[in-house]
Amino acid sequence: MTPLEDLRAWMAAHNVDAAYVTKPVSIAYLTGFHAEPYERLMALTVRPDRATLIVPAPRAREGRGPRRRPCRDRLVA
Repeated sequence: MTPLEDLRAWMAAHNVDAAYVTKPVSIAYLTGFHAEPYERLMALTVRPDRATLIVPAPRAREGRGPRRRPCRDRLVA
């Protein structure tokens, strides 16, 4: 199981509908996407059926690189 799948399993077990993650190290752990947003917003929203990664436009290109895990989730810049 991936860390993102583990989080979704925990959410299901505790009746949590969504998670909103803003700490870059936690986003990296859950998704494999490594970036330092500095003062800009970077967030990961996780729902049972999908996740959305919100990153500053200059970092969006990094999210499509080799470190990103293949999944049906979205990257928004």
